[in-house]
Amino acid sequence: MHKTKNKTDFLKYFLILIVLLSASFLILANDQLQTGSAIKTLDRSSLQKSTETTDTGTLKVETNPIGASVIINNMRKNTPAILNLPTGNHQLKITKTGYKESIINIEIKPGEILNVNEELTPLNLVKFSSNPTSSKLYINGNFRGNTPFNSYLDRGTYEVLIKKDGYSDYKNTIIINGAQNINAELSQLATVKIISSIQGVNVAIEKKPGVFESLGKTPLTTRLKTGDYNLRLTLGNINPSIYYYKLKVRGLSTNFNADLREYPDLKINSEPSGADVYSTVANSRERHFLGKTPLEIKDISLIAPNSINNYGIEIVKNNYLPYTKQISINEQTPIDINTNLVQITNIHVDVINNFIPRNTTVYLYAYDINTGNILSNPVYSLSSGRANWNFDYNINSNTERRYQLVVQYKKADYSDRARDARSDNYRTVSKDITLNPGQQMKIQVINGVRELVIRVI
Repeated sequence: MHKTKNKTDFLKYFLILIVLLSASFLILANDQLQTGSAIKTLDRSSLQKSTETTDTGTLKVETNPIGASVIINNMRKNTPAILNLPTGNHQLKITKTGYKESIINIEIKPGEILNVNEELTPLNLVKFSSNPTSSKLYINGNFRGNTPFNSYLDRGTYEVLIKKDGYSDYKNTIIINGAQNINAELSQLATVKIISSIQGVNVAIEKKPGVFESLGKTPLTTRLKTGDYNLRLTLGNINPSIYYYKLKVRGLSTNFNADLREYPDLKINSEPSGADVYSTVANSRERHFLGKTPLEIKDISLIAPNSINNYGIEIVKNNYLPYTKQISINEQTPIDINTNLVQITNIHVDVINNFIPRNTTVYLYAYDINTGNILSNPVYSLSSGRANWNFDYNINSNTERRYQLVVQYKKADYSDRARDARSDNYRTVSKDITLNPGQQMKIQVINGVRELVIRVI
């Protein structure tokens, strides 16, 4: 009975063990099945990621010379360079100091190796310097730096500006064909103070003929190069009074005081009209064209842009004597100039000697028949047997004039062939002539073997 019970207990425990082992196996098997499913998911995830990766290509860049910078997609490498790039279009930039920049558009294809070999173009080294230094340098309007400054430039034409406060600008057009040194000498500007007898007057300076640039209102201070300038001062806005002056800038400081007094009018007439009128300054070469007669100037301070008081007026016309008159801008009453221009009358005498003894003296006279005055008495000593000469009488008159022209040849042993000689010592000929105002007369004196004649031609 006891043995039977023990067998029964053993069987019961054995079954329980079998059940427990079976349950453990099932639990273990289930855990193993769950672990294999997670790995596959990771594998699929990895495969998908590999499939979605962007295709790329390879770019190889070489340059001559080497060591150039390659810039693409915000990456920078020095040549020779190898870069892996995404497919598609890209812009490649190659730079090197002293060489022209290269920009190349490229296309990268999947798995492709693209080779780029670039021959760099050397630039020209241009050294800019100035006196004084630390001046601002502009090339083609772009600020590049302060002098001294070195720049690499391609061949071509460039506009250069070098400037510094207190100095005149240096402007030049340069042509670059190779390395160059550009040195700019800047002139120190003068300090110019402009005041006027009436304050607040607008001041303008002539930059080029007829073009004025405003400087401001008096009193003012500006900076200018040494030289002569035309100033225009304008007083008032409605019916303004305009004044012109000559400003002379000398040294490093110039003070200018503009006198804005009221000046009289000037009227100029001539007979004949159409004469050119100029203003002149005593002891100076200044000469300014004012216009043609008849001429009226409302303010005689405008006759010449100069801050002095006395001027000359010159009236000029072809074939007439010039007329001059001194005037003062301090005069308070209008100034009228009326003149009858004197015509220039001329007698041109050509003396032709076909025969003359050696060492003969020739006298030429022109008598005014009305007054008996001798206009001139030229004397010529002829040492050769043949000698021609000429002479001009400039006779200035607005009326008809009568003259007698006399020619005498004098020699102690004059040849007997001079039949018409008035004495043993003279061979003489004369001719009466009448001159009208402005007439240009030509006369020939022909001394032949047998006769001496005067001809009007």
